[in-house]
Amino acid sequence: MRVTVEIGYALVAVTSLSFIGLGADRPTPEWGLMIADGRRYVTGAWWYPIFPGIAIYAATTICSIFGGALAERRRAIR
Repeated sequence: MRVTVEIGYALVAVTSLSFIGLGADRPTPEWGLMIADGRRYVTGAWWYPIFPGIAIYAATTICSIFGGALAERRRAIR
């Protein structure tokens, strides 16, 4: 379904805006802010920016897979 793909696009857009500083202010927990703050520690504590990035990837992938499953089910019902 197209809605689930658009949810993935919106998630990436919101996290990108918060990464560059145009999203919510601190101390709001956002994945983009977490990645931006973790850039300083990437050499010593690599998991600070990596895990929020993995969460963004997982959320968009799950939305896409869910949309594909819904579309498949809809075709099977017809």
